[in-house]
Amino acid sequence: MLALCMVLCLVPTTAFAESKTVGKAAAANSEVSVTVTSAAEFVKAIDDTNTRTEETTIIRIGKKFTVSLSECEGYFLIKTKVIIDLNYYGFSIKQDINSDKAFYLTDGAELTIRDSTRFQYGVLKIIGNGKNAISAVRFSGKSNATLRLESGTVEGENLEYNRKMVDGRVYGTPGGFVRLDEKKAKFIMTGGTIKNFYGVYGGAVSLEYGTFLMEGGTIQNCYARNGGAISVDYGKNAVLTIGGGSGTPVIKNNSAIGPGGALSVSSASSKVEIKGGLFEDNYSTGSDDAPVNLKNGAELYVDSGCEVKMSGGTIKNSGTSQYAMSSAGKFTVTGNAVIDINSQHCTLTCSGTNNYFF
Repeated sequence: MLALCMVLCLVPTTAFAESKTVGKAAAANSEVSVTVTSAAEFVKAIDDTNTRTEETTIIRIGKKFTVSLSECEGYFLIKTKVIIDLNYYGFSIKQDINSDKAFYLTDGAELTIRDSTRFQYGVLKIIGNGKNAISAVRFSGKSNATLRLESGTVEGENLEYNRKMVDGRVYGTPGGFVRLDEKKAKFIMTGGTIKNFYGVYGGAVSLEYGTFLMEGGTIQNCYARNGGAISVDYGKNAVLTIGGGSGTPVIKNNSAIGPGGALSVSSASSKVEIKGGLFEDNYSTGSDDAPVNLKNGAELYVDSGCEVKMSGGTIKNSGTSQYAMSSAGKFTVTGNAVIDINSQHCTLTCSGTNNYFF
């Protein structure tokens, strides 16, 4: 296992002390707040959080900077409650070594990403090295940990290697932004934007186990082999809920080479519900070795034996010649759900009781 980020000896004490805004926990909320303006300060701030088992640490970004994963020996280990406030400035994490993650959450950890400023312009950018796969966030084995995205933007750059496959062999990684592959792992998205991430399965999110609640925010311009934005393709007993909260989730302009331009579901034991939000102008592109299949589902693909329930929200697709939704399993539409399909481009055919192609 890679070593914990320990670089205290490399950081001038006076420099880091000058960047601190609040250094003592407030009795009422047990929070420690620190402002960082450089890569070295950020590394030290993350390292310090792992000694505060009873407190929440708010790391506020005070100036734009780039930190390389080699500076923390591979990834940022999160063991406690940490809030990263992009604070308008934002920062970048650069994959300059062969590491498959930027953040690694252990049992009981909570990582929240947000921008507390009015216009929420802050961006956390994950920059790939172009020759190794990487997910921004991973979970340790059997970890009961939670990732939250509340506001601001997380953006990928140079991550095309993440969806690489040759002769059926996977070289890339599932979930360019986050891979949920532990039973108790949880990702809650109430706001913010995820964009420009790549993955083999799930350009933004690969949900294999655990829970993903998308209550707000936007996933856009993400790319994958299956499930351009979200994949529920492997593992079992995962839970995906889109909508149902106070926000309006938006999944738009994502694409997959294969099934599910926005969402691909191939795990029969997983529970998938769409209670609200908007799916719009996602598509399946095909490739030289896998020509586009009209039944791949530009917006949504449901595999045989799987079920997706839609009780709210809107699926809108007017710009492709593909079926917007393709189901070899069971796709149930009830309540206030809206299917807004341009009939000129997407015709309706049915094959069997539960098989729908829109």
